[in-house]
Amino acid sequence: MRRNLLVLVALLAVMRTVAGAEERHVDFLYMEPNEGGSSAGHVAVAFEERTYAFQRSSEGRLVLERDASEHVRWLYAVLGNRAVHRTRVAVPEEAFERLREGFNRRYLVQQRQLALIERLRVAARLWELLSERSRGEASGGIPIEGAGYFATNGTSPSIATLAADLARAYGAGFVAERFGSLRAELAGLALAASPAPDPPSPDRYPEAGDAFAERYLATATAIVAFETLARAPALDPASLLTVDDAPLDAVERAALARYADTLRVELVRVAASARADVGFPLLVGMARLAALDLSLATGRLVVLDAFPADARRVPHAALARTLEAARALRDEACDALRARRRRFVAVTAPAERDYGRLENAANRCVELTRGLAEERDVRIARDTLVPSRTGAFTGLVVPRVDGGALAAAARTAADAARTYERAVDDLYRYDLVRRNCVTEAFATIDAILGPDTAMALGGDTATGGARIVPSLANRAVRRDWRVVASETTPSYRRARVDALARTGNPLAVRLRESNVLTSTVYRPSRDDSTFLFFTDDVLLLRPVLGAANLGVGVGASLLGLAQAPIDRGSALEAGLRGVLWSLPELVFVNVRKGSYDHVARDSLDHLARHVPPAGPPSPETPPPSPR
Repeated sequence: MRRNLLVLVALLAVMRTVAGAEERHVDFLYMEPNEGGSSAGHVAVAFEERTYAFQRSSEGRLVLERDASEHVRWLYAVLGNRAVHRTRVAVPEEAFERLREGFNRRYLVQQRQLALIERLRVAARLWELLSERSRGEASGGIPIEGAGYFATNGTSPSIATLAADLARAYGAGFVAERFGSLRAELAGLALAASPAPDPPSPDRYPEAGDAFAERYLATATAIVAFETLARAPALDPASLLTVDDAPLDAVERAALARYADTLRVELVRVAASARADVGFPLLVGMARLAALDLSLATGRLVVLDAFPADARRVPHAALARTLEAARALRDEACDALRARRRRFVAVTAPAERDYGRLENAANRCVELTRGLAEERDVRIARDTLVPSRTGAFTGLVVPRVDGGALAAAARTAADAARTYERAVDDLYRYDLVRRNCVTEAFATIDAILGPDTAMALGGDTATGGARIVPSLANRAVRRDWRVVASETTPSYRRARVDALARTGNPLAVRLRESNVLTSTVYRPSRDDSTFLFFTDDVLLLRPVLGAANLGVGVGASLLGLAQAPIDRGSALEAGLRGVLWSLPELVFVNVRKGSYDHVARDSLDHLARHVPPAGPPSPETPPPSPR
């Protein structure tokens, strides 16, 4: 009997282990509201280290964004000063993989669709220019990515050496022959205007676009690359960034020289490739090789300016209002560069990814340093920077076709570009009630899992108001899905105040931190409205403090009206927003919490010390209903 019992226990243990191995977790995130963006709250879905959330873009589209989960937590809980509630849901292994792959696929599909809009615009411009050139009319050029790093005069020894290496490897006339054959290829391209792309779908990758234009642009880029090899021009000083704070030491110079040798060998191989898209890697590779040559010659780290032409810019006036935060950001970026320099020299054989990370860090550090020193706007970019500075290609080769056919193709291409952009706008149009971050998150889950949704999650996706309002969606998920754990990352200010209260006089600390005048953990952000008291950590006194905030907002609005000619209405706007966000407080509702322009990334470690470990759903959350 005892032996049978032991066998049964062992069998149950094995079954639990197998079941555990087949079970994965999806995190549903609810970010509490704050003034500004997502003033009704926000939701996201996380799969381990990656988080997906729908955001409204400046064009009015609802765009699916993908970000590192830790970065999302820092953006919302720290900078946004919002509590972030995480609900962990157990799902079968197969459903987890379907959801993770499905969200990632939708992200990639949408990114490609948005990129296709720009490619169709460029294609339409190309057809227009070819049509004008066929009629003998003066016309401009087409943008070539990577061609903007080279000057019109001067010589680059490193590019000249690369051309000599190619001559030794493939013959003395190799570069000239490739240049001539590529121009002949353009002249002989068959005229074939591609049909308009299929209507966009959230689950289908779009076609490449205008096949003729794509081939023409790829060939033109290769022409520019081999022309650059033949001329061996110097780099345009305006396209370079120099790190001035620390000269290269002997170890760094040796590491950069090793990578330059590796890059030169790789470029010799790439130049012989028959691929149509050989031009861009050749242009960027040559520019990097010349930048490495300058670094070794000057003893300072010189890199290509990798910021895109449409990079978001932070006005200097905004930086000046938050100078302390801006300087902290600069110091953080330059600390990251110093760390990246140490990592680069530690690599025995530096590869492109190692140099790319060094280049990225140098761009961010130099941009912030120069922006503050020269009192100018500062460019910022969220994604990894890839050198792509464009230059104009004016040596257009008109295919040997009828001019009337070119004109007709130009009209067709322009219509296709406009039609596709309108279709993408309609597909992803934001609507506060019918299409927002909540509705699209649930709709995406339903589309991926289909009839298996209820079985995989333990319950249906929320219906009614819970499919619209973030807070209601969070409650529905905790009530209906197979929840195994829940936790809350407190807002940064609340966590700091709680920590101070534990180490000092709690009453004195909370009184001091209750308002913007005496607080030691909050400094007014340029994006915050005008207010006096924080009301997110009080309830019974909220209407009283809200009335005081309302009075402050009205007073600030009147004062802002008087100084509007001087500050262009910024104080008036802040005062009016102060009035707006004080009104909910009169009926016990808090939205405004204040935000931060900058907080060091290690603040997440501080928050982690105040986050309870993930565990079963909190007592106030009803357990999932038996199913």
